[in-house]
Amino acid sequence: MKHFGEYEGKEILLSHLENEYIEAEVFNYGASLRSFTEKQSGRDVVLGFDSFEPYTDLRGSCLGATVGRCANRIGKACFTLNGKEYKLAVNNGPNCLHGGIVNYSQRVFELVEESETKVVYRYVSPDGEEGFPGKLELTIIYELDGPTLLYKIEAESDQDTVLNITNHSYFNLECREHKTVFDQKMKIASGKVALADPDGMASPEILDVEGTAFDYQNFHRIGDALEHPHPNMEITGGIDHNYLFEDSRGYTEMAVLRSDELELTTGSDLPGLQVYTANFLDLPEPGKEGFLYKPRCGICFEGQFYPNAVNYDFCRSPILRKGEKAAYRITYKLTRRTCYEDQK
Repeated sequence: MKHFGEYEGKEILLSHLENEYIEAEVFNYGASLRSFTEKQSGRDVVLGFDSFEPYTDLRGSCLGATVGRCANRIGKACFTLNGKEYKLAVNNGPNCLHGGIVNYSQRVFELVEESETKVVYRYVSPDGEEGFPGKLELTIIYELDGPTLLYKIEAESDQDTVLNITNHSYFNLECREHKTVFDQKMKIASGKVALADPDGMASPEILDVEGTAFDYQNFHRIGDALEHPHPNMEITGGIDHNYLFEDSRGYTEMAVLRSDELELTTGSDLPGLQVYTANFLDLPEPGKEGFLYKPRCGICFEGQFYPNAVNYDFCRSPILRKGEKAAYRITYKLTRRTCYEDQK
């Protein structure tokens, strides 16, 4: 580990992970991913900064960070649990986004374990933080396994609470060229997507993607949907939608991002994947290698529960019961392509 900065009197530590195939850098502010590199090509595929200071002014983008206690949106910033109504911070239209005004992306985690291929972070979220009930003990683990970066979520609460944690990294397989993600290709192993309501939150209306701009069941350019959008994308400025994996039980490979040289496969044992094409990303400071982060220069693959699931009854519940231990994982497999022909 090495000193990366200081925040509110706490030291920010940068840890380096490496094996035969990949390298990653993570740090304890937001339990964040700073870099993710395929070693043979030397390509770093996540957006980030060379120094710590720009991470304190991300303008809500949560670049590389852990978000929660509830990722995505909670409608009208409130929910009822065990007959009691909880009111949360309103920070996205009428809704609560990513756990509130000061969510986990802005918290300093404790570094509790570090090795060549594994880092373990811990954060204790007090009862009532950002309006959520229960003292939550959260552990975030980054671990390398061959060409795969594992992101593991473990949590326990002393009261029933909402738990929906994800990683908010922005990926671009052509960061080095300062390109947008328009010409990279994507495949999503789901035929169903949640449509957004007028405030950008996932509604109960579920669309069969077949034949629409949301249809990535086979590889297509990301730019195809952005240049010829579905009318619902006008609300969100592009893709910012939850693809459904509600029928899955256990780990599922959810999406593949592909360039000429590299391929990134993401999977999870969570029931949904929020795909976000960085529609509103606009950061004032240049990132790594002087890349100025503007809309479409990255894409997020956020394994998570259905947005606003705490207020819906048709999807898997994000409620973590008192004394239960939650354990989920999101994976990012990064490999160099040996053949440049598209695989359908």
